Amino acid sequence: MDDELKIEKSLMKINKTLKNQPDEKKSPKKRVTKKKSPVEKKSPRKPKRKLKLVELAPKLSIDEYEIMEKVQPEELDELVPILHMDNNRERPINAKHNKTVKKLNIIDNDNNINQDKMASKVKLAKKIVEDFQNNGITVLESLTEEELVTVIEGNNHAYYNTNKPLTSDNEYDIIKEYMERKYPKNTIITEVGAKIIKNKVELPYKMASMDKIKPDTNALTKWTTTYKGPYVLSCKLDGVSGLYTTEGEIPKLYTRGNGTIGQDISHLIPVLNLPTEKNSVIRGEFIIPRLVFEEKYKKRFANARNLVSGIVNSKKIDEKTQDLHFVAYEVIQPSLKPSEQMKKIEELGHISVQNQTVDNLTNEMLSGILMDWRTNYEYEIDGVIVTNDRVYTRTDGNPDYAFAFKMVISDQVAEAKVVDVIWTPSKSGYLKPRVRIEPIKLGGVTIEYATGFNGKFIEENKIGIGAIIQIIRSGDVIPYIKSVTTPAEHAKMPVTEYHWTDSHVDLVLDNVTDDETVQEKNITDFFTGIEVESLSTGNVKKIMKAGYRTIPDILKMTKDDFEKVDGFKEKMVNKIYEGIQSKIERASLITIMASSNKFGRGIGKRKITPIMNKYPNILVSDENVNEKIAMLQLIEGIGKENAKGFVNNINNFISFLEECNLHHKLGNTKIEATAETDVEINNGQIHDESNPLYGKYIVMTKVRDAEIIDYLKKVGGHLDNNISKKTFILVVKSLDDVSNKTKKANADNIPIMTPEMFKTEYINT
Repeated sequence: MDDELKIEKSLMKINKTLKNQPDEKKSPKKRVTKKKSPVEKKSPRKPKRKLKLVELAPKLSIDEYEIMEKVQPEELDELVPILHMDNNRERPINAKHNKTVKKLNIIDNDNNINQDKMASKVKLAKKIVEDFQNNGITVLESLTEEELVTVIEGNNHAYYNTNKPLTSDNEYDIIKEYMERKYPKNTIITEVGAKIIKNKVELPYKMASMDKIKPDTNALTKWTTTYKGPYVLSCKLDGVSGLYTTEGEIPKLYTRGNGTIGQDISHLIPVLNLPTEKNSVIRGEFIIPRLVFEEKYKKRFANARNLVSGIVNSKKIDEKTQDLHFVAYEVIQPSLKPSEQMKKIEELGHISVQNQTVDNLTNEMLSGILMDWRTNYEYEIDGVIVTNDRVYTRTDGNPDYAFAFKMVISDQVAEAKVVDVIWTPSKSGYLKPRVRIEPIKLGGVTIEYATGFNGKFIEENKIGIGAIIQIIRSGDVIPYIKSVTTPAEHAKMPVTEYHWTDSHVDLVLDNVTDDETVQEKNITDFFTGIEVESLSTGNVKKIMKAGYRTIPDILKMTKDDFEKVDGFKEKMVNKIYEGIQSKIERASLITIMASSNKFGRGIGKRKITPIMNKYPNILVSDENVNEKIAMLQLIEGIGKENAKGFVNNINNFISFLEECNLHHKLGNTKIEATAETDVEINNGQIHDESNPLYGKYIVMTKVRDAEIIDYLKKVGGHLDNNISKKTFILVVKSLDDVSNKTKKANADNIPIMTPEMFKTEYINT
């Protein structure tokens, strides 16, 4: 009715315009002018009527044109059926109107003007997507609503009409879901597919999509309150949606397109060997079995879905078409309840989607079924479809009586999509990955980040934007990645210049000393180490911005210098200046050594304390390098690498003292170790109650790591042989190892780590 009303109003405007224009049969009004020299009289030109209907037809528009004599005003009524008054609808031009179309010089914007516009949208979308793939979700957060719409429309067009998708499926989901969170009222969220540009036809039935239920909310409980069951569960196939009908004289096969206008691909019916029993309408998925894709196409195509899209969009039938399946999952006609639909599909002779009927639903049960089907089903799936087992009248929109379940969740484990991998340099220049995920709730806590351990873990597991990972949170353990469900196409590595360590485990900045973040962390850690208040990260940044970029620079600053720092008032100046002067004089040599970070990664207060306790004069004694290294290895917990790192950096530290005018600190050789630390030293062991491993039980299987064992002894941790409720972490040789211990750890949600992961998280921090 809205369309008819708009058309009627538009025609009234048109007729009013025509009535106000001079009739060609009447003489035009004469214009009074001064008489000029008599000239031969010419017949007055017939005025040309102009009409512009562009605003009335956003998809099929009429250019500004001249109404010729052969076109009469009353013929304009014939235009009504071809005017597109609703942007979200398509209406083909039928033969009846062709004559008028030609006379009025109508331009099909979908094939001309809009194609040019869409090409521009795709170009812009591609540029934004590449930025998103390189820099993560922060790119989306910087976009306007209009730009986000362009990205989604460009993606849709590229995927459905060019067979050259701009993103992976998971990357696209991230963009679409971000749009849904940020602009929930935008209609692009509910649109499916894209406008078809080849062989387009109006679909005989609407093909809507499915709403998703997030398992980390109470949405499932609300839904089951309305829909009591039983419920039919079926695989959400990851292919290209299609419609097959035998209602007409000949069978027809379509792609979904945008849910209203699809593509006629009936030429594929004989190849797919579809049943031809009359009066049935079946919805299904064009898809290729996983094993076939792995064996024949994996090296040539990024994924099976892209391959399928290329096959159904091609006019040619080649050998790839022989591997295409049409897997049916819904009977539209005749009208049946879902469980009966599944039986009907098999009776007709179609390939039926895997399904089962249940009486009750829980997140845990759906998670278990999803993991089972995802592992064992012959086709690629990306979720479970849940439908209440009743007969419902089909509507144009997404059905309320069904939903898609796509993410696994339990009490301590949940699946999440990766939206970014943030690489941050440590004070030693080691690049540490932090994995940002779409927000999930786990154990009542909202989680947005998880540790990525190290470069090797990110690279080997292809953790990048769009990857689906399983996050575990147990007790006070920092959320970490338990496993990777679906890797990204590429791991998201740092964009800055870096190199690998010799062990190929960690990444290190090429220019450590020039990196501003490294400088800032070293300055902040130093002054925090000597207990100067008010020199937090924020104030350090301000001081650095004022031009004081090293620890010696700041130690030499006067009150006047601090007063010139932007945002520093007198009270703050006095507090920082007096704090520095007081604390630096009282700081012991061990404190300065540990806070300076001059001895390298992994050599902090816990290692420096026993060294200086054993050899107070080691910094200035006469032994050569090799002798000192040998001496240090006699200390429990100090291995060869630590000994070399310490000894090789002695001169580096002494130079630092001289730059800071602190050379006199070398004379402070009487060390009271217990006064230097907040730890207790007993028989060579350091029990630090603030250490996250203090009092914790660690189990190792198929691996023994001396460094971890020594460290546990030093900090008061315990090495255990068997998995129990008190086990904190299980250390394994490889995450691929399967044993009774790993099975029990998984069952009890006990974190499992390799030695490298353990050291990265707890020792080499």
